[in-house]
Amino acid sequence: DYLPRAGAIVLTGHEHPDGDCLGSQIGLFHLLRSLGHEVRILLPDAPIRSLDFLCRSTPVAIYEPGRELPPCDTLVLVDCAELGRLGALRDAVVKRAPRIAVVDHHVGSDRADGSIGFVDVDAAASGELVWRLYREFERRPDAVAAEALYCALVADTGWFRYSNTDAKVFTIAADLVACGADPSTIYDRL
Repeated sequence: DYLPRAGAIVLTGHEHPDGDCLGSQIGLFHLLRSLGHEVRILLPDAPIRSLDFLCRSTPVAIYEPGRELPPCDTLVLVDCAELGRLGALRDAVVKRAPRIAVVDHHVGSDRADGSIGFVDVDAAASGELVWRLYREFERRPDAVAAEALYCALVADTGWFRYSNTDAKVFTIAADLVACGADPSTIYDRL
């Protein structure tokens, strides 16, 4: 219901993006593009080098402090719910004052800085929420998005060792593998 009014969209997440933050943004980027949206990813700072492989098929920009936020109607906070977690990017967001949406799974996300949110604190990762959006919009992740979402899932489940790993997580992982994610290759790259 919200997406048709979203206009130009910028996706971002917390400083020092981890696998869930970056992987979820890349997965969401490809979903929104498949739905016809103008979308870009702008990170507050560079991810760790082991995640560079996720950016090879998806344009990802790193914010340069002091610059303005690119023109956008909607900013989506992915894997975080507070503007304060954006570091130097926060001031540029406040200055432009776009609509803010949140996609997050962390406790407290229900008190987000956004005016609209897709929040579930019982989700294993933000990547799980993005996977659910693919299902909601009756889309299948392509191989690039599947790889990114698989990375998101393994990052926040500790390669399926943490207590948030349940049958649903394995169902999602199996679906992402069927869509083209290669667990062995992802493991080697990480």
